[in-house]
Amino acid sequence: MLVYCNNLLSDQGILYNRISNIKYLLIHKNGSTSLEDLAKQYPDCYEIHQADLLDKTKVEEVVVFIRDPLERFFSGLNTQLDIYKIPLDVISNIINCDTAITFLDLHTTPQFWAVLRLGKQHRVKFKFLPMSELYKVDDKIQHLNKGFSNIDINLTDAAVQRLNHFYTEDIVMYNNFLNKTVSLDEIIEKIKLEKEFVNDLSQYKQMLTYLL
Repeated sequence: MLVYCNNLLSDQGILYNRISNIKYLLIHKNGSTSLEDLAKQYPDCYEIHQADLLDKTKVEEVVVFIRDPLERFFSGLNTQLDIYKIPLDVISNIINCDTAITFLDLHTTPQFWAVLRLGKQHRVKFKFLPMSELYKVDDKIQHLNKGFSNIDINLTDAAVQRLNHFYTEDIVMYNNFLNKTVSLDEIIEKIKLEKEFVNDLSQYKQMLTYLL
């Protein structure tokens, strides 16, 4: 259990703009490499920190770039193909035939989990922006890691339905809060309205909290 939580709910970095005093949450496949590159190229302006920066500077708002959940999932698969050398037909067969999402790492874990982890530790609000506004961080930002071609998988209707269900949290967050500034509690209240997702998650409650 700790292996799972450590790997998939690990601390996310924060990009800190010292000039404007804006903080950006870094999420894999959401422009994180481009944002991190700003700190390398312009260290007098940008710094990478862990989440404890929010306590030290009494931050009330964090900017988060979010993507369409399924678009991001397939972008994450592209990255995994490159990193792990997984054959495309293996990925295609498992997504279409299995009941689980096997290829899960920080490139494909829900964006909401990064928001959840940060929001549980620090009382901040989240300003959600689309990836199309990444350039507004700095006009010198480079769009990195965009060289992967679109993955070509023909999904069955059942596979699409399963992916949409597993990514309910991200779909709720993306559809309801893009271009808004909200608290973690507001997001959770919206997720609670997805009864089928909540009921399925409740089945795992005893296993996830067996020591509590």
